[in-house]
Amino acid sequence: MSRGVVRGVAGLWLLAAFTLGSVYRSNLKAMLIIPKVNLPFDSLEELADSGITTAVFKGSAIHHQILRYS
Repeated sequence: MSRGVVRGVAGLWLLAAFTLGSVYRSNLKAMLIIPKVNLPFDSLEELADSGITTAVFKGSAIHHQILRYS
């Protein structure tokens, strides 16, 4: 193989490694910075009493759970 092809493949490899490394570091940093949110309820009854407006689609899995246990 000619030296130009080897340099091209090596350059593409380095560019791909740099891109993947940057994406990995960015995602890791974003996951570490994300704020933790403590929810003020532990059950559906406490959610209903909290006054937080919620939307549940008819026929969804959570809708079936609510109907089953209410």
